[in-house]
Amino acid sequence: MKTCFVICPLGKPKSDTRRTANALLKHIIKPIATKSRYKVIRADLTPEHERTIPESISKHILEDDLVIADLTSCNANVFYELGKRHAWGGRCIHLTQDMGSLPFDIRHHRVIDYDLSDPDRIDEVKRELSQGIRALENIPPQCPFPLTPKQIIELADITVVIERYTGRRDHYYLADRIANSDCKRIFLMQRSSSFILGPEQGWGAEETFYHTILQKIEEGVEFFHVVSLEGIARHLKRPQSIFPETEEALNRLYKNNTSVGIKGKNKVFYFKRIPEEEDEHDLKPDRQARTLIIETVSGESECALVVDLGGEQSCFHLKGSKINKFMKSCLDYYDRWPLLKWKEIENIVKPEG
Repeated sequence: MKTCFVICPLGKPKSDTRRTANALLKHIIKPIATKSRYKVIRADLTPEHERTIPESISKHILEDDLVIADLTSCNANVFYELGKRHAWGGRCIHLTQDMGSLPFDIRHHRVIDYDLSDPDRIDEVKRELSQGIRALENIPPQCPFPLTPKQIIELADITVVIERYTGRRDHYYLADRIANSDCKRIFLMQRSSSFILGPEQGWGAEETFYHTILQKIEEGVEFFHVVSLEGIARHLKRPQSIFPETEEALNRLYKNNTSVGIKGKNKVFYFKRIPEEEDEHDLKPDRQARTLIIETVSGESECALVVDLGGEQSCFHLKGSKINKFMKSCLDYYDRWPLLKWKEIENIVKPEG
């Protein structure tokens, strides 16, 4: 349910100020807000553990869907709390019993004038309040100062989608940009594997990405690669797919009797393979998904995640705290699978010589 936080002068219990606040809540705000499917909250009517706690009030001011503020008497607490709401552009409706007393800076905002002693005016105020709520719901909240995705991630400790790409090739531009970061670790799950078949003819972005990863490996960046033998075989069977650099790509690989990998600056990074079938036959491993995730020297991670829905391919650029955890999951996934063997590649690719 949506939430509506009411800020108003409260005064002491049984005071005229409290009686006015209660009447305003009962006869005007609550009937209209409830009808618009809002749960109405006021600081003195919250659960006992929340009352009079500034942090709790601030949480409502910053997080609730709507704030209704009674500016009568120009109460300092009300204006302080309202200022917090205005500072980030949250949805807000203003009420007052005395329009003439309002400070200059608030007069350019829409303010509804109410009079609890006039029944006809109460009905009119309720109509204006209802219209105001409907109008605000059609306007998204606006932050008064621009925030970059990096700042949003740092301030809220969240994970965000930076960009979405569509099309079967465009994700390689993003992958190359991510790989060019100051990274210390790269995880790549790729069905056809540019490192075995080489870049596909006509896919210049894939070729650029491939050589960027090679350069990073030579510089000492750790590389964890998971491939699908089924995916490689399927790509080779497609008549429209041509891989002119396969022999050159295979010659770059390190191979022995048991495994295949690629030499880095100080060690060999072995490739892993996904078995053709899981025990759970409804799950086809790596049927469409491709994942590139990097961890930077500073410990941050970002990801290019490619998914295919009904033949339409999308790639999501993700950054944030959950991607750091996803990197760990990807490395655990890498550890789970068997090493790729040279003989398995030969059976599919059949390189010359």
